[in-house]
Amino acid sequence: MEELRERIEADIQRRLASHFGQGFALLEKLDETENLKFGLISRVVYKARDCDGKIVTLKIVDVKSGRKQRYLKFLNIAMNELHSLDFVRENTTIPVSRVLKVVIDDQYIFQILEFIEGTVLSSIYDTLDKSTLSAIEEQLRGYISQLRKIGGDGKALIHGCLGTHSILVDGDKVTALIDWEVSREDEEGEELRKATAWPKNNQVEFIANILR
Repeated sequence: MEELRERIEADIQRRLASHFGQGFALLEKLDETENLKFGLISRVVYKARDCDGKIVTLKIVDVKSGRKQRYLKFLNIAMNELHSLDFVRENTTIPVSRVLKVVIDDQYIFQILEFIEGTVLSSIYDTLDKSTLSAIEEQLRGYISQLRKIGGDGKALIHGCLGTHSILVDGDKVTALIDWEVSREDEEGEELRKATAWPKNNQVEFIANILR
């Protein structure tokens, strides 16, 4: 399995050079989701440096991971995030990354996004004092209020997997909401249901209080 992973990573490096140039460099792996059934990488996120020296976020989605019939599902999820990021940037004040470039080849979607500094809230939540958490909570309530104003007939734009794992902070400031792959218009209460059911969602009560 380790040999297979090494071949996959070498192939990704080759494709990066082809799509973005030899000077494109991976600096730090930020997140990774594996296809547990097949032992393959289905999604990986890097801090990277482009050929102009600019720091960016690189998200790679394997749209052919697993069975071939899942191709459209993976493709649609990846493209949904890109559309959601653009829509949220244009219609709210919620901090999200700007989409800089997208390349789709026969295996992967490569998404180059604006890099936003911040620490994933879930990784430091237990170290923050009440005043810091209160400030973060207040900002998030304002962002959720904006999403709820988009839509009609009891529906709203929802993030779809909101949790402390999808919030970047710097001190008491929210710097970005990330991971918009399953964002959509849905019943307003669906955001709370998803947030409390999501297995990765640490500090569930914190998020639930924001959404109630």
